[in-house]
Amino acid sequence: MLKKSVLFIVCLIVGLAVYPRAYSQQPVPSEEKAATEQPKEKAATQPQEKAAVQPQEKAAVQPQEKAGEQSPAVTDAKREPEAAKVSVVTTSSLAAIYVRGLNMYVNPKVKFKLSTSDNIYSDKIEYKIDARDTQVYSAPFSVEQEGPHAISYWGVDKIGNREDAKSYKFIVDATAPTIIVTSNQPLMRQGDKIFVSKDFRFKVDTRDDISGVKSVEYSINGTDFMTYREPFAIPTDGQVNLKVRATDNVLNTQESFVLKLVDQTGNPVELKESAVAMQTDNVAPKVEIKCNQQFIDKAGVKVVSNTAKYTIEAADEASGVATIFMRVDGRGDFIPYTSELMFNTNGEHSLEARAVDKAGNLSPVSILQVYVDTIPPVSNIEAVTE
Repeated sequence: MLKKSVLFIVCLIVGLAVYPRAYSQQPVPSEEKAATEQPKEKAATQPQEKAAVQPQEKAAVQPQEKAGEQSPAVTDAKREPEAAKVSVVTTSSLAAIYVRGLNMYVNPKVKFKLSTSDNIYSDKIEYKIDARDTQVYSAPFSVEQEGPHAISYWGVDKIGNREDAKSYKFIVDATAPTIIVTSNQPLMRQGDKIFVSKDFRFKVDTRDDISGVKSVEYSINGTDFMTYREPFAIPTDGQVNLKVRATDNVLNTQESFVLKLVDQTGNPVELKESAVAMQTDNVAPKVEIKCNQQFIDKAGVKVVSNTAKYTIEAADEASGVATIFMRVDGRGDFIPYTSELMFNTNGEHSLEARAVDKAGNLSPVSILQVYVDTIPPVSNIEAVTE
């Protein structure tokens, strides 16, 4: 009797537990009521879902998709398919892109990134550079060969739909500008020294045949660079460390330049250096005119015979004397002095001299004025009775 009572109680408990669940799974008895309530639920729910869910999904999912991966949450059949895209990735401070007109220039540091998406499942991106073999994209890549290029690329989805190929054109510039430095007067090199003065003006010519020159800078102490705009002088005394650099529009930088000068024999020389040490010399030579006879002073006039010989000497302690010039009796232009000279005619004569050193410093004019006496005395004789 006890066993029957316990069994009855267990069955009663199980029945009470199952009955509410079965009742809750019964269909709504009125289909008309379900039809009228459903639009209200859709009207109340859909705007919130669209505003809250879709923007988050687009921002979080799409940038993370890679070629060959399945889109994890693409369920909207109305979503428009997106084609494969190419973008440029600058991987360091040296990578640069420059657009001029219809042309885009890049340097070899620039990398290209491909991306794609599909309304169902994207599979991969295929591409080729110029006429090379087709490759499957896996990571950003660079093109190092200088010149014009075209990247052809297309996306492929999981069921084999292939996008029409697109073309991305650009020009690789891997060459820095060329630099030539000249001066308004010859740069003289004496031994291992190059002498300049404040009168020198240095001109910088640059050229870049692909993307073009962006900036030109120079330094006279090897450290502090200034923007080059026009020919410049060397205003300081002492040692100069000249540097010049030029950068093109995709950041290829040239720090080596050609300096044109002449040596002490007058032959042209070209130096290709990244820095040139120069010595400033702003002191002109000292010039002296000498005569091999003693002058006779008569009322402040130097009197000498026509047998006197004149020489010109010049000295410069820095760069050295380059040329001595002279002019006789103020006639014509100064001409190079070559050897001693004499005055053969009677009367006043002048000799002018000046010198230039190897740094281009021109001395003041030294002048010697003399009276050449070529007339012999006249003697008389008379008889006297004293």
